Amino acid sequence: MNDLQPIADRLHETIRAAIQNHAMLEVANNDKELIRLFNESYESHGFATIRNALTQTLLLQVTRCWDKHQADRASLPSLCERLSKPGITEALIEAAACWNPGMMLEEQNREAVRRHLEELQADVAARFQGPAKERLNRITEFRHIFVAHNLTKELAARPQYSDLFGLLDETIPLVWKANVAIQGRNNEYGDYRRIAEKQAKDFWASVRLGQKQTQDRLLQR
Repeated sequence: MNDLQPIADRLHETIRAAIQNHAMLEVANNDKELIRLFNESYESHGFATIRNALTQTLLLQVTRCWDKHQADRASLPSLCERLSKPGITEALIEAAACWNPGMMLEEQNREAVRRHLEELQADVAARFQGPAKERLNRITEFRHIFVAHNLTKELAARPQYSDLFGLLDETIPLVWKANVAIQGRNNEYGDYRRIAEKQAKDFWASVRLGQKQTQDRLLQR
């Protein structure tokens, strides 16, 4: 059971960083005034470069959570492979009884871990079937061809932002369940998203203001 916590930790760190990158990217993509200012300026190449870098980083972060099982990979499939070993689930359920000593929550904690583990394994398996699998395949293939490697093969289907953002939305609750079940850590990812969105809005507002001032000075020359 000792190898479960490092995987849960790495998944947590990865998804927190993905949430921050997603907020930065989504706010920039939805800010029509910001896009207009840069499209009309010499600095548009820099703005495009930043958005492209955010997209590629987010793609890498999210797809790493879904890498196929290998002994050295901190991914959801690797985690579920370990959870399927005899005695692991039972040991985690019993460990949950010690989370809140003296508070009479032993059975409640056991039941919560049992439920989270069942849902986690079922949901991860479901992502490799039907439409969910098709979306994951589109994003993963794009990563292999254009981001992780530089291949000459053609894409079967080009992914959309909605594919990437949707996969992130599906991954967050699974990482949450993994962290709760394995180490009793209740990460408030909803709070992280709200904070990241506010920070992104503040950042791009500053960029927009600076870009407007730069343009105004150039027009006065």
